Amino acid sequence: MNISINDSEKPYLISIVIITLQTFSSLIVLLNTFGNSLNVLLGIPIFVSGILSCIGSFLILKDENKFDSSKKIAAAIINFGMAILFFGILILNSLNN
Repeated sequence: MNISINDSEKPYLISIVIITLQTFSSLIVLLNTFGNSLNVLLGIPIFVSGILSCIGSFLILKDENKFDSSKKIAAAIINFGMAILFFGILILNSLNN
C-alpha cells in the first residue's frame, strides 16, 4: 500500500496532531492529583505543539494555492493561532524571569 500525502494536506495533518497534543495536556491539567510532579508532562505537549504550529504555518505560507477548501482554512486558523499562543507564552515567560 502506497499512501501519498499532498503538500496541501500536511498542514491539516499537523493541525490534527496539535489538537491531539492540546487535548492530552488539558487532560493532564484535569487529572493533576499529584501536585507539581506532572509539570514536565504538561510542558512537553505544549512545546511540541508550538513547534509543530510554526512548521504548519510555514507550510501554509509556502503553499502557492489559495484557501479553496475548508481543510486549508481550518489548518490555517489552528496553526496560526497556536503559533501566536506559543510565541506569547515564550515572551511572557522570558519577561517574568
